[in-house]
Amino acid sequence: MSDPLGQSQVIPYLTDMHDNGYHVTILSCEKKYRYYDIRGHLKQYLSSNNIRWKNVKYKKNPPIFSTLWNMYFMYKKAEKLHRMYNFDIIHCRSYLAIIIGERLKKKYGLKLIFDMRGFWADERVEGKIWNKNNLIYKFIYMYFKSKEKEHLLFSDYVVTLTNKSKDIINNWNIIPPSKPIKVIPCCVDTNFFSQEKVKERLIKLYTLLHKINKDDYIISYLGSTGTWYLLDEMLIFFSFLLKNKPNAKFLFITKDSPKFIIARAKKHNINKENIIVISANREEVPTLISLSHFSIFFIKPCFSKQASSPTKHGEVTSMGVPVICNAGIGDVDTIIKETNTGLIVDELSEKGYLETIKKLDEFYNNLDKVKIRKSAINYYSLEKGKNDYLSIYKEIL
Repeated sequence: MSDPLGQSQVIPYLTDMHDNGYHVTILSCEKKYRYYDIRGHLKQYLSSNNIRWKNVKYKKNPPIFSTLWNMYFMYKKAEKLHRMYNFDIIHCRSYLAIIIGERLKKKYGLKLIFDMRGFWADERVEGKIWNKNNLIYKFIYMYFKSKEKEHLLFSDYVVTLTNKSKDIINNWNIIPPSKPIKVIPCCVDTNFFSQEKVKERLIKLYTLLHKINKDDYIISYLGSTGTWYLLDEMLIFFSFLLKNKPNAKFLFITKDSPKFIIARAKKHNINKENIIVISANREEVPTLISLSHFSIFFIKPCFSKQASSPTKHGEVTSMGVPVICNAGIGDVDTIIKETNTGLIVDELSEKGYLETIKKLDEFYNNLDKVKIRKSAINYYSLEKGKNDYLSIYKEIL
């Protein structure tokens, strides 16, 4: 919970559960350096929302054995907590947690929710974390793929992030049609990501510090550029855009190293004057997004990413900003095409980039920021996500 992901994609869904008659206990595995930085503030916040938070210390090394160690202590802690609080539901997020959840269900008869988040084992391989040429990792991959089917069969409810992944699961024909599967994407706080949070004072400050002129054409990127995000391809797209719009600037709203991004841009013959890298705190992000004509993200297109729901899509469109994205990433291209809230790059090539760039002006001159924001609320609002989880709890009890 001390990671940004826990604070954006776990805790916000649970803050109203007590008011609806549910007593929530979060059990997490925490990295020591982050936990001690934030534990006081986070415990206070969770307590104020009537949420219990218990945790065990995360161990990273040695590989494999540390994971077994973490899971053992998570299970023992979960069992102890159940004896204390007599849970009715165990809600497991991803593939390691569900192994613990299955043991608890078998032993104590609890209702089990498999909140799978994606095809985890495939993500590990396609993200080059597990090398299948290594016999150990090949065995681990095969183990988790076989367990994946067991998790789907044994759980009482399955939650996934995209309709594409739900279709893939149904096409496997391993679970009965009566098994409920609900799609809940990565939701965002649309009240926070709104024009009301834009601060004119910050706009003046950033335009002055980074020499952003009124006529500059701003393409933005929000978040980390690591693992799945195709930084080079986005920079190549931008290099073609510069030929069409010499006044274009690429704004990175990220904690990543400015030197690293500028060095990569230089490899694609992009001057550092056309690159802006800002490490912003959360309160500043809506203001920075608002500077954008478009926001862009290219994600590695592969099997596992069909189950991906990029949080940045909801955050950016909630600001009324249109997106440029490559095809094949979760439900993003379907949503964009259905709502006309951005442009899809059909192929990551010169042809694909130039075809998209030709459409920019016409699209931007006719866009409706209010419509874009409404689409974000319809698909990604936190309130909708909360209600979806609440409906699952009611249904299985």
